Amino acid sequence: MTVEKSAPGLDHVFNIYAGGEDQKILPDHKYPAWLFELDKPQKTFGEMEAMFVYGNDIENATLHDYRRFLRHTRKISIKLNNRKLAKRPATFETKLVN
Repeated sequence: MTVEKSAPGLDHVFNIYAGGEDQKILPDHKYPAWLFELDKPQKTFGEMEAMFVYGNDIENATLHDYRRFLRHTRKISIKLNNRKLAKRPATFETKLVN
């Protein structure tokens, strides 16, 4: 079974929007508030550590920041524990935190 290369839609595997209208852009108040914060950079681990360990600027903390901090802290502790339990010694090139 061969397929002709001139058949429409062969340049895309899933061409579900072919021939349809583009989505209309709505006014800003029609979108959720979190959507406009996606382009802002997130806090670094150092900023979150200063916030949750030392209390710097803790009044501006959010639940999302706290959960990210816990996730990063768990990841670091797991990597450190795995490194301690490793049967081979750590080399200079080994990274503990990515």
